[in-house]
Amino acid sequence: MVYTPSKEEMDEFVMTGKGIEAIEDSLADLSLKLYSARKIRNDAKSNEESFFSRAKNRAELDEIILDAKQETKAFLGVNVYEEPVTKVVGLSDKILFLPRAIYSSLKSTIEKRKVNGKLIYGIDNGYDAYHKVIRFNPSNKAEAFSEYAHEYDHYLQDFFKLVKPIWRWNNFSFLEGHARCVELNVSLDKTEKMDNPAFAVYSLERFLGEMKSAYKHYSRKMGRGIKEILLRISCPNDNYEAKLVYDLDEPSDYASGAAFFTAKEAEMGKSVYTDVLLGKKIV
Repeated sequence: MVYTPSKEEMDEFVMTGKGIEAIEDSLADLSLKLYSARKIRNDAKSNEESFFSRAKNRAELDEIILDAKQETKAFLGVNVYEEPVTKVVGLSDKILFLPRAIYSSLKSTIEKRKVNGKLIYGIDNGYDAYHKVIRFNPSNKAEAFSEYAHEYDHYLQDFFKLVKPIWRWNNFSFLEGHARCVELNVSLDKTEKMDNPAFAVYSLERFLGEMKSAYKHYSRKMGRGIKEILLRISCPNDNYEAKLVYDLDEPSDYASGAAFFTAKEAEMGKSVYTDVLLGKKIV
């Protein structure tokens, strides 16, 4: 397996002056993007042909999946000689893939477990490294693109030997941070090609909710003042992140991983995501 840094090494890098400043810059820039994107998204929701409606059939969804694969590989500058199986799942499948409205109402009673002695809340990843299967249940076409880009990045991590087939708690934060930031970059690139900022709403909301949590956590650990103006935008996962910090005294692995890669991208550029897949040591 390719070397990946420990959580402690990642945290140490984030808690530098340049690391936390990169997070602040990201919060400021992406919050503005989300404000604009939400307005366009809300105006488009009434249009059944918009990207905020569900795919009409599997053929339409397959087009989005192919597009997400191509855009993700293009962003990373890589290619593969085999592809994962994709399974679109629904209510009859695993509980972690329940429709979000139902999942939200049950979240307090499902998927609680201990990992390394810590209580973890949340849903598992949609990529199955044992069987090379991506499983997902998108609520609309724009979300399908972003979700698939994220899960496909996990497949690429597996293909390039960042992942062992056994469950990946030893470097989970690193892998999820990589996938979250690749997803965001691919989604933002797509908005430029489509000239539609709203296409990235889903990725921006997830990313900013996690980044706010990481920013507050690392700033407090550093004894550094928090710029409250950077926290004003609300995100659907704010309460989820707050509960993790309350229970575990740290943000989610997604949040800490995304913070690490945001700081690394500011230092090394977007090539950092490809460097990782190719086995280069970045810490």
